Amino acid sequence: MSTDETEPPGESSARSGRKIHGLDAGEREAQRREQIIESALTLFADQGYANTSVEQVCAGANVSTKSFYRIFENREDLYLAVYDDFRSMAFERMAAVMTEIPTSEAAAEDRLVDALVSTYFDDPRWALVIQGPSRAVTPTIERVRRDTRKGAAEFLEAAWRQFGLSGNYSGIAVAVVGGIFDLFTNALVDGQALSAEELAELRGETKRFYRAVRAGLSSVF
Repeated sequence: MSTDETEPPGESSARSGRKIHGLDAGEREAQRREQIIESALTLFADQGYANTSVEQVCAGANVSTKSFYRIFENREDLYLAVYDDFRSMAFERMAAVMTEIPTSEAAAEDRLVDALVSTYFDDPRWALVIQGPSRAVTPTIERVRRDTRKGAAEFLEAAWRQFGLSGNYSGIAVAVVGGIFDLFTNALVDGQALSAEELAELRGETKRFYRAVRAGLSSVF
């Protein structure tokens, strides 16, 4: 991929410290980053990571490839940035639920599952790019996915402790998180956004799966 594309007017002066349209160089670079990620999210969802080039992303973001490579190392680095933005959003939403958690564990389960499903599926691009057939598969990205599952499992264990389940259930928590993500992936197998009916069924299936595991923990341990 070439990195010698001519910069759009104003990009050279963007690094000089001058303000353009009220934005300094750092703010303009942050804006370009957002434009690139938004373009990537749409293209990855529409045609898949493997079929999307840096040049296509740049065209959709209306930035030069030189601008792209000042922000990202390559396409994988871009995907990791998209993934990290989603992961931050998901954990922030889960944490927000926990700050006002109901006294009833059943009510808490409902709210947490609803928040998780909404995070993935309110904008269907996220679900397709993070869990669907449009997602990227590389060794580095898979390591990041494992780290994310571990973090989600630790979050789940903390919720269990809050409701009185003592003990070390880290392996089971990882399995629960993996099972939920597999349900999401299976729902997206055809690469299409879910209908309202399909989304309602997925919410119900996710809650039934979680409650079956949680009931088993209470009865066995």
